[in-house]
Amino acid sequence: MRVLVASRGDLAEDYCWTVAGELVAVVSRCEDVQCSLCDLCVAFVGVGSARATTVARVADVAITRDAYVEALHELYVREGVECTVDEAREEAEQLLALASTLAPGALVRRHGDELRQAS
Repeated sequence: MRVLVASRGDLAEDYCWTVAGELVAVVSRCEDVQCSLCDLCVAFVGVGSARATTVARVADVAITRDAYVEALHELYVREGVECTVDEAREEAEQLLALASTLAPGALVRRHGDELRQAS
């Protein structure tokens, strides 16, 4: 299945503290709707490591949709984020929808709730 995984960017402000290639999620959202620069607005979170990265890469990974949802839900629970399985499924569907439109290897950046292919 085509998903987003942790990657390293090439901009000076990029960081990658995740495990390279691990699944990523969008866990935190900044309370300031005008903000687009803080870590909560630009970071993906590694599903296994719970560490942050500013860039995700599209990859084909051998995982089922249910296992993907379960992995996201477990991350949220582990990190103390209130999240039902249905909410994790909704997040997974949004991430999968984006990943399915891009070629493997494409880089993705996050700007608040907006995810877009890196140029």
